[in-house]
Amino acid sequence: MSAEWLLALAPAAAFVATAALTPAARGVAIQLGLVSRARADRWHRRPTPLLGGVAIFVGFAASVLLFSLLLPQDVFLRAVQTGDSGFIARWDGLVWAGVLAFLTGLIDDVRPLSPAWKLAGQLVAASLLLAAGIMLRFTGLYALDAILSAAWFLAITNGLNLLDNMDGLAAGTAAIAALCLAALFVLDGDPVLAGLALVLAGALAGFLVHNYPPARIFMGDSGSLFIGLFLAGLALSPTPGLTRGLFAVVAVPMLILAVPIFDTALVTVTRLIEGRSIARGGRDHSSHRLVALGLPESRAVQMLWALSATGGVVALLFRTRERPFAYLFGGFLILALAVSGVVLVRLSGERAIRTGSGTVMPNPLLTRLAEWHERWPVLHFALDMAGVTLAYYAAYLIRWDPSELPAELAYFRRSLPVVLAAKMVAFAWAKMYSQRWSHFGLEDAGRVVRGNALGSLVAAMVLLLIQRVGLSRGVLIIDFLVCSALTMAARFSQRLVERGTRGWRQAGVPAVVFAAPDDALVALAELSRVERRDLRPVAVVHPNAADTGGTFKGYPRYGGVEGLARALEAERARAVVAVATQGSASLEAARKECHRLAAELYLLHIAIEPAERSPEGNG
Repeated sequence: MSAEWLLALAPAAAFVATAALTPAARGVAIQLGLVSRARADRWHRRPTPLLGGVAIFVGFAASVLLFSLLLPQDVFLRAVQTGDSGFIARWDGLVWAGVLAFLTGLIDDVRPLSPAWKLAGQLVAASLLLAAGIMLRFTGLYALDAILSAAWFLAITNGLNLLDNMDGLAAGTAAIAALCLAALFVLDGDPVLAGLALVLAGALAGFLVHNYPPARIFMGDSGSLFIGLFLAGLALSPTPGLTRGLFAVVAVPMLILAVPIFDTALVTVTRLIEGRSIARGGRDHSSHRLVALGLPESRAVQMLWALSATGGVVALLFRTRERPFAYLFGGFLILALAVSGVVLVRLSGERAIRTGSGTVMPNPLLTRLAEWHERWPVLHFALDMAGVTLAYYAAYLIRWDPSELPAELAYFRRSLPVVLAAKMVAFAWAKMYSQRWSHFGLEDAGRVVRGNALGSLVAAMVLLLIQRVGLSRGVLIIDFLVCSALTMAARFSQRLVERGTRGWRQAGVPAVVFAAPDDALVALAELSRVERRDLRPVAVVHPNAADTGGTFKGYPRYGGVEGLARALEAERARAVVAVATQGSASLEAARKECHRLAAELYLLHIAIEPAERSPEGNG
């Protein structure tokens, strides 16, 4: 059978086998009582059977067996031969490491293992990959490369395990990663690894038939540990296309597995800051934070799938002649992920902790960190440094033809430190760090333009003094435009996301804010607080304005009492939030409209009072 037909048949067989076996695995799990119960620190709200990983593994194993039997004998013999870089064959290392990871997860599903035993099983599986020569070739020192490789295997395995926190998320993300790896192996002329990756993608697609929201079965640790370790091994398998160039050695697998890496980093950092255990479950993953912003669960999963596919496409660029653009797009993707992490933590995180009695108390550590960051915005400084570097590199790609680019990039590397230093000093001089990104406006945009203009001018003067040859006016102009746009977009992103998420939010009673613009800002801020999520603003009504339409802070705008009635009907609102400082006539009119349309009326009191009153007679 030709390789093309075989690469189509094997994943199709895996899809059919897994889709057919999953209901049987679900029935066995219910019979044995292997069900994931609803818990406060878990996302699902109803008992769901485990053992989906068994169906994935069996469907995968059966299809791999079929694939190996139909492979041309000479191709299969080369695959199972021990190479110069390993003690066992690459095929054996991948297969047996996957089997061991699956068994470790299965035992944990049936009778939970301690973290130490789970880690031991993963380490033994990782050692099989190392024995097969599947590892990073980063430093040239075998011991150090082996340690880094083992850390990679454990990080991706547990990262996918952590990512299995919402219906369809882990399976879909892993399937996309497997497809991207398959495409890379096809480009590299390795049908064996391409077939293994495609079979895994087919098995995961078959499982998704039953795991897509609302899930009828979970993969459990037997699935997540097997899939995570197998993908981590495939990503580092020694093929020419994945090992050519030091940066590509690290960048390609990281881009393909960007979503589990991003989610693991986000959870690890936030839990360490909050003083919580990383190993314990929680509702603080990237998917949970997207839903907390108001995005429906299925849309949050699809957004992370799209992000995973984007990383895979950028990784594929490394196998084309457009590798310089792959570096650029990869950098943009990493920068976008970093900014997204900041936005997600800020908009969805709570600077509060709930006590056992249900009382909301400030989280002192997060509060101190937030106050410290406002005085010393180190994170924003680091993001700007990355943005300046990417913008300067993009200017070279835009200015020079591909044939001229290699020679010009030598000057880019020499001049980058000067450009970075000039831009960062200019940004500080322009007071670009004096305002919160969430309050970014036109005045702050002017600061960004002034800072970039001054930075470009200073960099040009210094570079002309140091070395007149090599400096391009076209590069400096393009760099100024790109860097201004990039730094402005990073700052404006929080406001854009905050405004966009207002349309996503579904929880809470839809409410109309009935207040003048200044008071409406206060009311919207109060309604956005975590403890006030029982009301969801959907429109703003100005009591003393004509009903002219438009928007106010992203919400439909209405005017007058007639506009209040129209807003309640058009937006299907069931409540009105009025600010008590308005005139009695406006409040009485709002009360009548609420009574007529069967809507609840809430009053927000805004007052300034002395904290302490002096006793009478004491001045």
